[in-house]
Amino acid sequence: MISVGNVVMGGSGKTPVVSLLATLLRDAGYAPAVLSRGYKRRRTGGDLVVVGDGQRVLADVHESGDEPQMLARR
Repeated sequence: MISVGNVVMGGSGKTPVVSLLATLLRDAGYAPAVLSRGYKRRRTGGDLVVVGDGQRVLADVHESGDEPQMLARR
């Protein structure tokens, strides 16, 4: 498991690092999964939202949040 995070919210470069790591792992033959709480998503509660399956995007931006949506599209 690799965890990318810190005590700073926003603007510290976490999302680009996650994107790069996921790409490197995928290219090395792994199937990475990215977990996020979905910043700015409209859906509330503890429901799990699967944003993408590696082939297609399964949830819209309102359900997932902007950064998980961006990562799923990549």
